Amino acid sequence: MSQPPPIPPRPPGYELTQPMPVDPSIRAYQDEATPAPPSLPPRNQHQPSSWSHLVHEDGSPTPLFTSLMSDFFKVLDHEGTGYLTPEAFSSFLEANGFSATEDPWRLNQKPLSGPWLPVDNADFELKAAYEAWFFPHRVVSRSSVRPLLPHGGMPLLALPGFIDYLAIECSAEGPARVRGLNAALTRYGSGMDPRWLAMGEIPGWALPREVPGKVRRRIDDANARSVRTARERIEASRVQHEIMAQGRRNAEELVSDVRTRICYVPTRARW
Repeated sequence: MSQPPPIPPRPPGYELTQPMPVDPSIRAYQDEATPAPPSLPPRNQHQPSSWSHLVHEDGSPTPLFTSLMSDFFKVLDHEGTGYLTPEAFSSFLEANGFSATEDPWRLNQKPLSGPWLPVDNADFELKAAYEAWFFPHRVVSRSSVRPLLPHGGMPLLALPGFIDYLAIECSAEGPARVRGLNAALTRYGSGMDPRWLAMGEIPGWALPREVPGKVRRRIDDANARSVRTARERIEASRVQHEIMAQGRRNAEELVSDVRTRICYVPTRARW
């Protein structure tokens, strides 16, 4: 049986600067007999009739992967807003077989003090993940009643961020993600271009069997950025509280000084 062809190099001029998050635990890949993959189609072929490699060695998506994810996005963004809510994105991850510990939004549905709800904490952590990996997104307020959690808000994921997120996940945990993508096609395929289901199941060789070194470095870099950002925000919060406390002390001293002056103003003589 012939071996799968090497993953093709990225097309000239293609640059991907936005990395993506992934759970550090990587499942071991168990080899199984699979049919030899076909030759890679030309990059200008827009209507492939069979599967080929979905990601490059650095975790960037191939044109086929971009096309597949774009069709998934259209189904999830049924109102055509150009963005996915945390709920919509989380439901897609769940359909792909991501456990709660592998989904930052589901994982962080935890109670908070004050006026905030568990969903506010989940939004906060998902937003932090998008920021650490530079996934294109925008932030809106989830509630017109509850105050915004500091550095929080509801993150809405744009299509480029959606593609990048899944490309890194698929590069870092290929065997599990092949199973997940096939499950997602079963669930969402009826609302997508019929060619995807006509191509049959995605073969195991379409994604890396092990984490490529370039992808591992990108994961490490994103984790380091996340830790650094968290520390910076903690320090900024500490300084802000100190400034507020000093302001209160200054105000109290000013009021006390005014009261003292009022008490000791000599009474003017009456003529």
